[in-house]
Amino acid sequence: MSTVEEQQRKIGQQLLLINMIKDDNNRVLRGLMPKLTREDIVRWSSLDEAEVNRLIDACATLDARNRADNIANRLQEQYPNEKNALMYILFIYYRLASYAIELLEIFMDEAYCEKYAKEYYKAYCKQWPDFPVGEEFANGNEWHRIILFYAEHFVDDVNTVRKMGFEWEVVSAMLEFTLTIEQITELEQSIKTKVGSN
Repeated sequence: MSTVEEQQRKIGQQLLLINMIKDDNNRVLRGLMPKLTREDIVRWSSLDEAEVNRLIDACATLDARNRADNIANRLQEQYPNEKNALMYILFIYYRLASYAIELLEIFMDEAYCEKYAKEYYKAYCKQWPDFPVGEEFANGNEWHRIILFYAEHFVDDVNTVRKMGFEWEVVSAMLEFTLTIEQITELEQSIKTKVGSN
């Protein structure tokens, strides 16, 4: 078997394993017990244990819910006087996640920032009245900050996984939406411009 064929076979196997990992994660989110173990994946694949661990760690880094949790935890530290900031930020991230990336230009528009800030603040207050947050979260500047923070750290997480040595096809499969390498490069440049202008 040629090197190219071996590489394609490895990518195919990684893609299959990613789908299995995603399915198992979805089971857990529905309150069911996981079916997969690391040992199972090593046994079923021709990948060695270190490669399987690297793949699982990469999937965890780019898992939508795990990513939202990690990014929200980092951001809430910037609101020391808001005890429910984490809940509000997660409220936004759980609902937007991939849309925040796919529609970043729209979400960064000043008029939209004001509109979405007010809408999400109102929806949050209605759903979680026992966990109030300050009215500053209804401000477009805070919305902008929350979305931009997510986008920045999303790009960082994608780049972390890319540095682990995975082909883009594999990295892209770990995400919950389709993203090309050109789009991630454009997104990175767009974020640098937006951060630089703040």
